[in-house]
Amino acid sequence: KKSFSDNEEGKIVSNLIFDEKNRNQLTNSNFAVLYRTNSQSRSIEEALRRIGLKYKVFGGVSFYQRKEVKDLIAYLRFSVNQNDEQSFRRIINYPRRGIGQTSVDKIITISNKENISLWEVVKESSTLLNSRIHNLLAPFKDLIISFSNFSKNNDAFSTASHIASNSGLLKELWDDRSIEGISRYENVQELLNSIKEFIDSEENSEKKLDNFLQEISLMTDQDKGDEEDGEYISLMTIHMAKGLEFPVVFIVGVEEDLFPSQMMISSREDLEEERRLFYVAITRAMKKLYLTYSKTRYRYGMLKDCEISRFIKEISPVYLDIENFNITKSLVKNVIKEKTKNLSPLKKLEKKSLPTGEDLSHIDDLIEGKKVRHNIFGIGIIEKIDLNSNQKKAIVNFKNVGEKTLLLNFAKLKVIK
Repeated sequence: KKSFSDNEEGKIVSNLIFDEKNRNQLTNSNFAVLYRTNSQSRSIEEALRRIGLKYKVFGGVSFYQRKEVKDLIAYLRFSVNQNDEQSFRRIINYPRRGIGQTSVDKIITISNKENISLWEVVKESSTLLNSRIHNLLAPFKDLIISFSNFSKNNDAFSTASHIASNSGLLKELWDDRSIEGISRYENVQELLNSIKEFIDSEENSEKKLDNFLQEISLMTDQDKGDEEDGEYISLMTIHMAKGLEFPVVFIVGVEEDLFPSQMMISSREDLEEERRLFYVAITRAMKKLYLTYSKTRYRYGMLKDCEISRFIKEISPVYLDIENFNITKSLVKNVIKEKTKNLSPLKKLEKKSLPTGEDLSHIDDLIEGKKVRHNIFGIGIIEKIDLNSNQKKAIVNFKNVGEKTLLLNFAKLKVIK
């Protein structure tokens, strides 16, 4: 399914899930949305929330609850409202500027004693605090004042980009080149992308930072209710989906430079690994598979044209419903057989995924009625075992997320005795 932007992609996915549920009497737990990078979840989450569909992000937290996202939002909020004490406490020493908890406690004590805000204590630190703490607070005070002044004369995106850079937050994240560090950096960039989309939207006549923060406030307030009991649509990266199956699967962002990832195709071997990952993704679908891509996507605050992934182009049109752009499970097997016949086996993926050692239970120990633990879904009861097919499966009813179909050669299950 083609969309104009990633926001429209999110709306298309959420509407298709809503329609599938009503048309085929499906529940939330029958659906999974898979993506190549964590930052892609933002537009999907927002679209699902807007139409009241419950979801859960597996292997992580929802977009607006990620630490790096909350850190930048705290800077943005405090820059337009210096009475926001929760944001003050979050940013006062991040990135580190030598203001320890003892100094913060002194600020709080004086605030309570003098019945003034924490910010007022900072502004009057030369008379209210000792010289050491005052000298530590002075650069922070000047920084916030400059951010506040900047926000009054610039739009939301310019202000947010200015704050992200000049606070030191972006550099802090950029300097961590681990996989996790790169993911955190991408999440902050995705927040900035969402702000750029906000000011570019014709629906929003007010484009200042405080206008955007009002909208974010609604999103983050809704986010707090996502941990209620009930059935969820599963959102996860493709890596997290190994060993799982769902009746209906959406793979979003199937575009060049995103899937395959631009950072992961420096060699032929890397490209083949991405292709194998695509194999993993499309074989998660038991009955129906949707592939979606966007014609444009915001990257680093700029709207970029996108090209459909080579992986979709490698699939024969015979197997694609171009108008609705979905693939049925029966056709997936033929596509995979045709397109992977010259590839080496999935040695790398299998090596990482196969259960070993004391952590897991032997397949023979898994019988109907047994209580088991899964490293993602938690505790559940085995309702059905299928050992006759080539891929041995179990249907497990989990306490927190409902019914899931798991491949026993990959799913990390442990019997609870």
